[in-house]
Amino acid sequence: MFVDIKLDNDFIEKISELYTKYGDKLANLNGLSAKYLNFTDFIDNFVDSKTVADVSVDGNANVGLKDIVTLLNEMAKPQQKLLAYNKIYYEITKKYGKDTASQWLEKEWTKALYLHDSNTSTFKSYCYAYDLKRLAEEGLFFIENFNAEPPKHLGTFVDFVKELQEKIEKMKNEKEKIKPVIDVSSVPVTGMPETAFDMVNRYGTYNIQSTADTENMYPTVAHGFNAGIIETDCDENTDGDKKKK
Repeated sequence: MFVDIKLDNDFIEKISELYTKYGDKLANLNGLSAKYLNFTDFIDNFVDSKTVADVSVDGNANVGLKDIVTLLNEMAKPQQKLLAYNKIYYEITKKYGKDTASQWLEKEWTKALYLHDSNTSTFKSYCYAYDLKRLAEEGLFFIENFNAEPPKHLGTFVDFVKELQEKIEKMKNEKEKIKPVIDVSSVPVTGMPETAFDMVNRYGTYNIQSTADTENMYPTVAHGFNAGIIETDCDENTDGDKKKK
């Protein structure tokens, strides 16, 4: 039985060139050598290895427990990564040409560039972020009856971010029915992203992003405060007293 995976011809040509040029060691480090792409070899290596990190193509620190659940999660990642690279190569070729796509692939292969969560990068967004542009340019604009001014020092900007986090947490805990203080797009970006905003919504925040256009010296794109994951000690009420919620 022969299992065929259809890939872009130019991509196959370039990745074959990289195998020849850089050898098995880099192919193994990328998790795209035969021992990773072959399911039976992967299972054998997983069973024989003392650490999951030695066989996983995922650099995520959460991948550490060696059990059947981890095996099922990890064994498909090399194929997913291959398909993701193929898709990115195809899209870059379509928009910018084969030479640019080949340059990207070689830089990614040698880790001059690094794409986080590469195995799922073309399947789903990793996360989303709040844009801190207004916070950097206007200060604490979301506080009523407050003479907001832009931060002049990095320490002040960090304090403003903390204030924003507290505000978002308060909105969650009190279930305030007000509009979000910062717009977050939930509209998926199709095709190749052209701006930092598109990249955040297409690939997630763990990829290269340009700084938004602002005269303020502080960064305007950062990991956001996801209201869905913010928890406090007050969320756990063990004695059933609703007033403590």
